[in-house]
Amino acid sequence: PNLGIKTAHKLVYQYRQPLRVLRMLRLQNFILPLDFEIAVKRALLIWNHQVVYNPDSKCTEYLRPLPLDLQHCEFLGRLLPQPLARDIAEARLDPISRAPLLRAKPAPAL
Repeated sequence: PNLGIKTAHKLVYQYRQPLRVLRMLRLQNFILPLDFEIAVKRALLIWNHQVVYNPDSKCTEYLRPLPLDLQHCEFLGRLLPQPLARDIAEARLDPISRAPLLRAKPAPAL
């Protein structure tokens, strides 16, 4: 059976937690990939512990503190060294290539 947007919304509203929704889908004989639950758990971890730049400390940190068992999970992303994080946040370096960004010269005043 297919799962449309209205039914998906109803299930999320009713069961509130993604893993409960998955459990109910399995009970209703929906066919889910074998690793789907693992993928959902990973997505929730990435959402809750994403790497962000803190302008006060001028470095990257996790949005929420990592539990001890997640300290070395590569899929959550790595914290950048402070000078690199600062230069990217202040638009001095390209975040992908890490090459210096060229600043445009201001237009002459009329």
